[in-house]
Amino acid sequence: MLSENGRAQLLSSRNLIASFDGVLDEEELRLRPRSGEALSQPAMVLGLAVHTHRLGALILDLIERETAVALVLPTLRACYEAALTAHWIAQSKNVAFAMFNEELRQRRGLQRSVRESISLNEIVEAIAHADEEYLSGNALTSKEQAQFIEQRLKDFDVGAEAYAYYRLLCGYTHAGASVVDQYLEEAAEGDAGAFTLLTEPSEAIPADAIVALTGCCLIWAGSAVRYISDDRIRRRQELRDAAAEFGIVPDLRLSFAAQDRQGRSR
Repeated sequence: MLSENGRAQLLSSRNLIASFDGVLDEEELRLRPRSGEALSQPAMVLGLAVHTHRLGALILDLIERETAVALVLPTLRACYEAALTAHWIAQSKNVAFAMFNEELRQRRGLQRSVRESISLNEIVEAIAHADEEYLSGNALTSKEQAQFIEQRLKDFDVGAEAYAYYRLLCGYTHAGASVVDQYLEEAAEGDAGAFTLLTEPSEAIPADAIVALTGCCLIWAGSAVRYISDDRIRRRQELRDAAAEFGIVPDLRLSFAAQDRQGRSR
Protein backbone atom coordinates (compact mmCIF):
# COMPACT_ATOMS: atom_id res chain seq x y z
CA MET A 1 0.00 0.00 0.00
CA LEU A 2 1.40 3.37 -1.03
CA SER A 3 1.64 6.29 1.34
CA GLU A 4 0.52 9.76 0.31
CA ASN A 5 4.10 10.62 -0.65
CA GLY A 6 4.38 7.39 -2.61
CA ARG A 7 1.24 8.21 -4.58
CA ALA A 8 2.61 11.69 -5.33
CA GLN A 9 5.89 10.22 -6.61
CA LEU A 10 4.00 7.69 -8.71
CA LEU A 11 2.10 10.55 -10.37
CA SER A 12 5.36 12.42 -10.92
CA SER A 13 6.84 9.30 -12.53
CA ARG A 14 3.81 9.03 -14.83
CA ASN A 15 4.38 12.65 -15.84
CA LEU A 16 8.05 11.96 -16.59
CA ILE A 17 7.05 9.09 -18.89
CA ALA A 18 4.48 11.27 -20.68
CA SER A 19 7.04 14.04 -21.16
CA PHE A 20 9.64 11.60 -22.50
CA ASP A 21 7.10 10.12 -24.91
CA GLY A 22 6.28 13.64 -26.05
CA VAL A 23 9.90 14.13 -27.12
CA LEU A 24 9.84 10.85 -29.03
CA ASP A 25 6.60 11.80 -30.78
CA GLU A 26 8.30 14.74 -32.49
CA GLU A 27 8.83 14.40 -36.22
CA GLU A 28 12.59 14.63 -35.80
CA LEU A 29 14.85 14.20 -32.80
CA ARG A 30 18.18 15.86 -33.50
CA LEU A 31 21.14 14.07 -31.98
CA ARG A 32 24.66 15.18 -31.14
CA PRO A 33 26.92 12.33 -30.03
CA ARG A 34 29.43 13.19 -27.30
CA SER A 35 32.20 11.03 -28.74
CA GLY A 36 33.59 9.81 -32.07
CA GLU A 37 31.34 6.79 -32.26
CA ALA A 38 29.00 8.22 -34.93
CA LEU A 39 25.46 7.01 -34.32
CA SER A 40 26.35 3.92 -32.27
CA GLN A 41 26.44 5.91 -29.03
CA PRO A 42 23.07 7.71 -29.37
CA ALA A 43 21.45 4.55 -30.75
CA MET A 44 22.38 2.62 -27.60
CA VAL A 45 21.39 5.48 -25.31
CA LEU A 46 17.99 5.90 -26.98
CA GLY A 47 17.25 2.18 -27.05
CA LEU A 48 18.07 1.76 -23.37
CA ALA A 49 16.24 4.95 -22.40
CA VAL A 50 13.05 3.83 -24.15
CA HIS A 51 13.40 0.41 -22.51
CA THR A 52 13.77 2.09 -19.11
CA HIS A 53 10.57 4.08 -19.60
CA ARG A 54 8.59 1.08 -20.82
CA LEU A 55 9.74 -0.98 -17.86
CA GLY A 56 9.02 1.96 -15.56
CA ALA A 57 5.44 2.19 -16.82
CA LEU A 58 5.00 -1.54 -16.21
CA ILE A 59 6.35 -1.24 -12.65
CA LEU A 60 3.97 1.61 -11.86
CA ASP A 61 1.05 -0.39 -13.28
CA LEU A 62 1.94 -3.36 -11.08
CA ILE A 63 2.28 -1.23 -7.97
CA GLU A 64 -1.08 0.45 -8.61
CA ARG A 65 -2.63 -3.00 -8.90
CA GLU A 66 -1.03 -3.81 -5.52
CA THR A 67 1.01 -6.63 -7.02
CA ALA A 68 3.29 -8.27 -4.45
CA VAL A 69 6.58 -6.38 -4.38
CA ALA A 70 8.59 -9.59 -4.68
CA LEU A 71 7.06 -10.06 -8.16
CA VAL A 72 7.92 -6.48 -9.20
CA LEU A 73 11.58 -6.44 -8.15
CA PRO A 74 12.98 -8.41 -11.15
CA THR A 75 11.49 -5.81 -13.50
CA LEU A 76 12.89 -3.01 -11.34
CA ARG A 77 16.36 -4.56 -11.56
CA ALA A 78 16.16 -4.56 -15.37
CA CYS A 79 14.90 -0.96 -15.33
CA TYR A 80 17.73 0.13 -13.03
CA GLU A 81 20.43 -1.55 -15.12
CA ALA A 82 19.08 -0.08 -18.36
CA ALA A 83 18.86 3.45 -16.92
CA LEU A 84 22.35 3.54 -15.47
CA THR A 85 23.90 1.89 -18.53
CA ALA A 86 22.28 4.53 -20.76
CA HIS A 87 23.58 7.22 -18.39
CA TRP A 88 27.08 5.70 -18.49
CA ILE A 89 27.20 5.42 -22.29
CA ALA A 90 25.90 8.97 -22.79
CA GLN A 91 28.71 10.49 -20.73
CA SER A 92 31.53 8.23 -21.91
CA LYS A 93 33.90 7.92 -24.83
CA ASN A 94 34.11 4.80 -27.00
CA VAL A 95 32.15 2.64 -24.57
CA ALA A 96 29.48 1.94 -27.19
CA PHE A 97 32.19 0.13 -29.17
CA ALA A 98 33.15 -1.80 -26.05
CA MET A 99 29.50 -2.73 -25.53
CA PHE A 100 29.34 -3.89 -29.16
CA ASN A 101 32.32 -6.19 -28.59
CA GLU A 102 30.74 -7.61 -25.43
CA GLU A 103 27.45 -8.22 -27.24
CA LEU A 104 29.36 -9.96 -30.04
CA ARG A 105 31.16 -12.14 -27.49
CA GLN A 106 27.84 -13.07 -25.90
CA ARG A 107 26.24 -13.92 -29.26
CA ARG A 108 29.15 -16.13 -30.27
CA GLY A 109 28.87 -17.89 -26.94
CA LEU A 110 25.14 -18.34 -27.52
CA GLN A 111 25.86 -19.85 -30.92
CA ARG A 112 28.20 -22.41 -29.37
CA SER A 113 25.61 -23.32 -26.74
CA VAL A 114 22.81 -23.61 -29.29
CA ARG A 115 24.92 -25.87 -31.53
CA GLU A 116 25.24 -28.26 -28.60
CA SER A 117 21.46 -28.37 -28.12
CA ILE A 118 19.59 -30.88 -30.25
CA SER A 119 16.27 -29.05 -29.94
CA LEU A 120 17.68 -25.60 -30.77
CA ASN A 121 20.40 -26.45 -33.28
CA GLU A 122 18.33 -25.31 -36.25
CA ILE A 123 18.18 -21.68 -35.06
CA VAL A 124 21.96 -21.11 -34.94
CA GLU A 125 21.86 -19.03 -38.11
CA ALA A 126 19.09 -16.85 -36.67
CA ILE A 127 21.54 -15.36 -34.14
CA ALA A 128 22.27 -12.12 -35.97
CA HIS A 129 25.70 -10.51 -36.48
CA ALA A 130 27.62 -13.21 -34.59
CA ASP A 131 30.10 -13.44 -37.48
CA GLU A 132 31.12 -9.78 -37.40
CA GLU A 133 34.63 -8.69 -36.45
CA TYR A 134 35.54 -7.34 -33.04
CA LEU A 135 36.36 -3.65 -32.88
CA SER A 136 39.84 -2.75 -31.67
CA GLY A 137 41.72 0.32 -30.46
CA ASN A 138 39.76 2.59 -28.13
CA ALA A 139 37.05 -0.03 -27.70
CA LEU A 140 39.46 -1.95 -25.47
CA THR A 141 39.75 0.79 -22.84
CA SER A 142 36.34 -0.07 -21.36
CA LYS A 143 36.28 -3.80 -22.08
CA GLU A 144 36.01 -4.71 -18.40
CA GLN A 145 33.20 -2.19 -17.81
CA ALA A 146 31.21 -3.54 -20.76
CA GLN A 147 31.59 -7.09 -19.48
CA PHE A 148 30.93 -6.54 -15.76
CA ILE A 149 28.11 -4.39 -14.39
CA GLU A 150 30.06 -3.84 -11.14
CA GLN A 151 32.91 -2.17 -13.01
CA ARG A 152 30.48 -0.20 -15.17
CA LEU A 153 28.66 1.28 -12.19
CA LYS A 154 31.93 2.00 -10.41
CA ASP A 155 32.80 4.38 -13.23
CA PHE A 156 30.46 6.83 -11.46
CA ASP A 157 31.53 8.95 -8.50
CA VAL A 158 28.78 7.19 -6.52
CA GLY A 159 29.64 3.83 -8.04
CA ALA A 160 29.89 1.84 -4.80
CA GLU A 161 26.40 2.94 -3.74
CA ALA A 162 24.98 2.38 -7.22
CA TYR A 163 26.34 -1.17 -7.25
CA ALA A 164 25.02 -1.85 -3.74
CA TYR A 165 21.48 -1.09 -4.96
CA TYR A 166 22.04 -3.39 -7.93
CA ARG A 167 23.21 -6.21 -5.66
CA LEU A 168 20.16 -5.72 -3.47
CA LEU A 169 17.84 -6.04 -6.46
CA CYS A 170 19.74 -9.09 -7.72
CA GLY A 171 19.16 -10.82 -4.40
CA TYR A 172 15.41 -10.68 -5.01
CA THR A 173 15.74 -11.69 -8.67
CA HIS A 174 17.99 -14.75 -8.83
CA ALA A 175 16.68 -18.12 -7.71
CA GLY A 176 18.13 -18.19 -4.22
CA ALA A 177 17.49 -17.90 -0.50
CA SER A 178 16.34 -14.26 -0.61
CA VAL A 179 13.52 -15.20 -2.97
CA VAL A 180 12.62 -18.31 -0.99
CA ASP A 181 12.48 -16.28 2.24
CA GLN A 182 9.57 -14.28 0.83
CA TYR A 183 7.45 -17.45 0.75
CA LEU A 184 8.30 -18.73 4.22
CA GLU A 185 7.22 -17.65 7.68
CA GLU A 186 9.09 -18.90 10.70
CA ALA A 187 7.13 -20.84 13.28
CA ALA A 188 6.65 -19.58 16.81
CA GLU A 189 9.67 -19.50 19.10
CA GLY A 190 10.49 -22.92 20.49
CA ASP A 191 9.48 -24.80 17.33
CA ALA A 192 12.94 -24.88 15.76
CA GLY A 193 13.12 -25.61 12.04
CA ALA A 194 9.37 -25.35 11.46
CA PHE A 195 7.88 -22.88 9.01
CA THR A 196 4.68 -21.94 7.26
CA LEU A 197 4.60 -21.81 3.47
CA LEU A 198 3.10 -18.60 2.07
CA THR A 199 1.33 -18.81 -1.29
CA GLU A 200 1.66 -15.02 -1.65
CA PRO A 201 5.11 -13.51 -1.02
CA SER A 202 5.76 -11.16 1.87
CA GLU A 203 6.72 -7.53 1.25
CA ALA A 204 10.50 -7.55 0.87
CA ILE A 205 10.78 -3.80 0.26
CA PRO A 206 8.09 -1.13 0.82
CA ALA A 207 6.09 -0.19 -2.26
CA ASP A 208 7.06 3.47 -1.70
CA ALA A 209 10.73 2.53 -2.17
CA ILE A 210 9.92 0.73 -5.44
CA VAL A 211 8.17 3.82 -6.81
CA ALA A 212 10.98 6.10 -5.64
CA LEU A 213 13.72 4.06 -7.33
CA THR A 214 11.63 3.78 -10.50
CA GLY A 215 11.35 7.57 -10.59
CA CYS A 216 15.13 7.83 -10.20
CA CYS A 217 15.61 5.50 -13.16
CA LEU A 218 13.32 7.65 -15.31
CA ILE A 219 15.28 10.78 -14.37
CA TRP A 220 18.68 9.24 -15.14
CA ALA A 221 17.49 7.76 -18.45
CA GLY A 222 15.92 11.11 -19.38
CA SER A 223 19.18 12.90 -18.61
CA ALA A 224 21.07 10.41 -20.77
CA VAL A 225 18.93 11.33 -23.78
CA ARG A 226 19.43 15.03 -23.06
CA TYR A 227 23.22 14.53 -23.21
CA ILE A 228 23.13 13.18 -26.76
CA SER A 229 20.42 15.55 -28.03
CA ASP A 230 21.16 18.66 -30.04
CA ASP A 231 18.85 20.63 -27.74
CA ARG A 232 20.31 19.99 -24.29
CA ILE A 233 18.16 22.61 -22.61
CA ARG A 234 14.88 20.86 -23.25
CA ARG A 235 13.66 18.93 -20.19
CA ARG A 236 16.67 20.08 -18.16
CA GLN A 237 14.64 22.05 -15.63
CA GLU A 238 11.92 19.40 -15.53
CA LEU A 239 14.48 16.71 -14.71
CA ARG A 240 16.13 18.94 -12.11
CA ASP A 241 12.80 19.60 -10.42
CA ALA A 242 11.96 15.89 -10.44
CA ALA A 243 15.39 15.03 -9.04
CA ALA A 244 14.83 17.50 -6.20
CA GLU A 245 11.46 15.84 -5.45
CA PHE A 246 13.04 12.38 -5.35
CA GLY A 247 16.05 13.57 -3.36
CA ILE A 248 18.72 12.73 -5.96
CA VAL A 249 20.91 14.50 -8.52
CA PRO A 250 19.81 14.28 -12.17
CA ASP A 251 23.37 13.69 -13.38
CA LEU A 252 25.65 10.97 -12.02
CA ARG A 253 29.18 12.10 -12.87
CA LEU A 254 32.01 9.89 -14.06
CA SER A 255 34.87 9.50 -11.63
CA PHE A 256 38.30 10.98 -12.41
CA ALA A 257 39.62 7.43 -12.88
CA ALA A 258 36.96 6.74 -15.53
CA GLN A 259 37.70 10.02 -17.26
CA ASP A 260 41.43 9.25 -17.31
CA ARG A 261 40.80 5.80 -18.79
CA GLN A 262 38.63 7.30 -21.53
CA GLY A 263 40.94 10.21 -22.29
CA ARG A 264 39.12 12.97 -20.35
CA SER A 265 36.91 13.98 -23.28
CA ARG A 266 33.53 14.60 -21.65
